[in-house]
Amino acid sequence: MKTIYEIESDKNYLSEVIDTLPSHVLLNKGMVGCGGTTLELTCKRNSIVLVPTINLVNNKATGDILGVTGTVKPEDIKAYIKNNSIPYKKIIATYDSLLKLIEIIGKNIYDYFLLIDEYHYLFTNYKFRNVAIKKILDNYTKFKDWCFMTATPLSEFNILEELKDVDTISYVWKGKAKLDITFSPTEFYLKLLENRIKLCLMNDYNLHIFINSFKTIKHIIKKFDKLKYRVICSPYQKDKSSLNFQHINSNVSKINFYTATAFEGCDIFDEDGRTIVVSDTRLPTTMMDISIHIVQIAGRLRNSKYLNQLEYIYSASSHRYLNKNDVQFQQFTECNHTDGLLAVSLFNKGNKEERRVAINRFNPDYDFGLYINSDQINLYHDPNLKACDNDNYRIFMNLSNLYTQLPKVEPSNIKFVMPAYKSEVEELAYKFLLKGHEYTKPELEQLFIHHGLIGGVGFGPHFISDNFDNFKSYRKIIKGVKYTVYNFY
Repeated sequence: MKTIYEIESDKNYLSEVIDTLPSHVLLNKGMVGCGGTTLELTCKRNSIVLVPTINLVNNKATGDILGVTGTVKPEDIKAYIKNNSIPYKKIIATYDSLLKLIEIIGKNIYDYFLLIDEYHYLFTNYKFRNVAIKKILDNYTKFKDWCFMTATPLSEFNILEELKDVDTISYVWKGKAKLDITFSPTEFYLKLLENRIKLCLMNDYNLHIFINSFKTIKHIIKKFDKLKYRVICSPYQKDKSSLNFQHINSNVSKINFYTATAFEGCDIFDEDGRTIVVSDTRLPTTMMDISIHIVQIAGRLRNSKYLNQLEYIYSASSHRYLNKNDVQFQQFTECNHTDGLLAVSLFNKGNKEERRVAINRFNPDYDFGLYINSDQINLYHDPNLKACDNDNYRIFMNLSNLYTQLPKVEPSNIKFVMPAYKSEVEELAYKFLLKGHEYTKPELEQLFIHHGLIGGVGFGPHFISDNFDNFKSYRKIIKGVKYTVYNFY
């Protein structure tokens, strides 16, 4: 059963409408930043709140709230539960910690309300965290009362099999602002991002850059001397000590970088903060493309003058969902489905050694586009991955219809206008294209060398030799100044 409630325009938080979250439902709270998690952490009952990342635990675990991650000892949890000075026990933990809590709390677990926060994460990250996710799906009914909550609702056709019979409640917030997204497609996203940072350094706002690539963050930082920045990433990130790794609750800097650990649920306070989302979609598949998290990322800056504004920089030619209509994408998923079944069939027909080699070569970053999963022993076709792909496509196609709260600071109608120029290399290449003569190969090579693209991220010497003839012929069909060079690249 699906129930929809409208909330009047003068309301901004769930606590203004309800005292406690509903039970035994999938709850679409309708808007990020409306205080759903806070409501559960402050209401008068014992609660366990499960969240996807350690940074989110650290962000919310304040005061009498106990944060539980893999490093917290059982005796610390027991001491907290026995502390009579805390009338209502509030535990916030990562998804992976659920079984540990059930074991430690024992039979009294029935007295706790279980909130699975950001539950769309169970779906979108099913491929990579299916062990922890399956433990949640197998054990949430041990609690008397529970709720799955998100601001990124899944379609009724693409719910995980284990949750398809659960009732849904959705809140619709009247009078909220449409999220103002500036879409910036480019094949030179690093150069464009560098330009955005240069602009920021010359102006009186701060940048909050959400990009799920620690390697790319390192690359960008090395381009700037004496850059005032901070990096928010997983505490388990290798090589994080090489950069200015900070706690999620640390003071904001001029330039702030966030990996996936801060995409969901974290509160960031910066009145002068601007949000940029960067998506490198050149991998063979982008099922987990950062764009599907925009609805969450848009609400991270709680008090910004630019609260409902966001720039989305993404690869122009290789985006999994771009330039496809519904029919084309369904054909695309069916091909992946068929290829996945074939791959699993071939795996099952292999001998012991062939299977061992196949498992060792299995790469979830590349192979999940076939809707294949692995349990380290076998490869199997997983229908949940196809459903995930379909729902991510739906979310991406509806990015322009997202809603946020209006900025709370004055002036509330402030509008940030991003200069409409392309990256340096695009601009220069385009000028060359409009000239009356063709590139010579040395000219083209010098262009790329000058801008640091030969041998850089995503480019190599083969790029010129492999594409030179096509580039020359493509230049001949350029007509008018509105045609952009990234269409070729």
